Amino acid sequence: MGSVDEFDYVIVGGGTAGLTVADRLTEDENVKVLVVEAGEDRSKDPLVLTPGLVAGMYGNPDYDWNFNSVPQPGLNNRKINQPRGKQLGGSSALNFLMLVYPNRGSIDSWKALGNEGWGYDDLAPYFRKFATVHAPPQAAKD
Repeated sequence: MGSVDEFDYVIVGGGTAGLTVADRLTEDENVKVLVVEAGEDRSKDPLVLTPGLVAGMYGNPDYDWNFNSVPQPGLNNRKINQPRGKQLGGSSALNFLMLVYPNRGSIDSWKALGNEGWGYDDLAPYFRKFATVHAPPQAAKD
């Protein structure tokens, strides 16, 4: 694809939400989307790919925005660190490569509050939509 200087949508932030929105918008092949991310693409970085090395990203300004809360009165005015990913994938890159699905009861409580279309059965197809399985290469199987 050649250079494109005009886009239908510009998404600021290449985290989980921004990339999902970009993906959904580009389901229409006529739509051009630009995703702008302040961090780098670290998809091949061992700190990102190895769950046990995630602590090496926390507090590291190359990977983490190093946000802190305001002083918390109930915690002797301590500020609490809020790791925020500074890379393509956003904070999802700082999560030990884990995904925890919400439980049915929690999701169904949204619908019980009057939010039609927000029950577990309504959202389950979207939970499944983003999950993919990549088979190992043949060399790994051998």
